[in-house]
Amino acid sequence: MNETLQKYIPNQVGRFDDSFNINCIGDTFQSLNVPTILVEAGHYQNDYEREQTRKYIFITLLTGFVKFSENDIVNNKIQDYLSIPQNKVAFYDFVYKNVKINYDSNKIITNIAIQFKEVLLNNKVNFNAFIAKIGDLEGYFGHFVYDANEAKYSDDNGTTPQLDQKADFYLNDNIKISNGMIV
Repeated sequence: MNETLQKYIPNQVGRFDDSFNINCIGDTFQSLNVPTILVEAGHYQNDYEREQTRKYIFITLLTGFVKFSENDIVNNKIQDYLSIPQNKVAFYDFVYKNVKINYDSNKIITNIAIQFKEVLLNNKVNFNAFIAKIGDLEGYFGHFVYDANEAKYSDDNGTTPQLDQKADFYLNDNIKISNGMIV
């Protein structure tokens, strides 16, 4: 399945860690000795409606079904699986760089990463943005990156952003950020 996906989205397939959690459906099946292949989908750039993601999951499943129907799986190809790079969080929906915040009465320049959380409301998926990381974001990327050029951060609670706080704030009191986006 990975080999097929590499033709469509090269170097964009990752492997999650193999930690066990009985609350996860795949791990529950495995605990019941049900052979399991777990396919999870991340984010495809600018595909918040998941159209591209669904397409690649379909291709993956179709490839798997074809291989299973051929009944031609005779070698243990664990090395092929282990060669898929380990997945890690590297992308956020928004990154605001060089933001001036008040931290313990000190003014510091930092970065703020914002991530959407998907919430089902009235049978519709809503994307609610929350502050996910504050500080050094070396090695992290954003689908939207904005250099604040040392603009001062403020929100309804003060001048210090908090993790898991809704991403509604101002830069220099005149640039409004609502749900992570500049409005």
